Amino acid sequence: MLQKILYFIKYNNATVVILAVILLLGGGALAAGPEGVGQKETRLENIDNSLLIAANLSNYNMDFKIEKVEEDENYYYATYSFLDLAVLDQAWQYQLNSKTQKISKKIKQDLGEYLAGFLAKHRQARAQAIKRRTALGRTGRGEQAAGSNRVLGADRQDFEFSG
Repeated sequence: MLQKILYFIKYNNATVVILAVILLLGGGALAAGPEGVGQKETRLENIDNSLLIAANLSNYNMDFKIEKVEEDENYYYATYSFLDLAVLDQAWQYQLNSKTQKISKKIKQDLGEYLAGFLAKHRQARAQAIKRRTALGRTGRGEQAAGSNRVLGADRQDFEFSG
């Protein structure tokens, strides 16, 4: 039975023609490019930057609170909460966040001093990131909303592909 099928495929010209047509049609469909497969759609969303621009970043108080400190045989786990600026519902708003920091017991200083330094660096890095976003809002990427004092910045660009 298998030999008859192999003989038919080997010596029948219709099989080769059908296989060639399938390959040509499949290759043609794949070679059509992105126009045939789908379109790239770009959508800009404006984000209200008024709170971000009004924030006093030189005295930015993140209100750090160390909630708890746990330990195992190798590490301390410090859970802390802080007040942060984040994009929620297309506007910058204050948001309460909580994180856990894993700290090795091999540190050469007191845990409280280490955490104070760590949280100071965290605050400084976050303030720098927010200052960069504020600079973007003031250098022309943002636009004044008609009839209001809110500054809208095109801060988010989403891509979608159809097809």
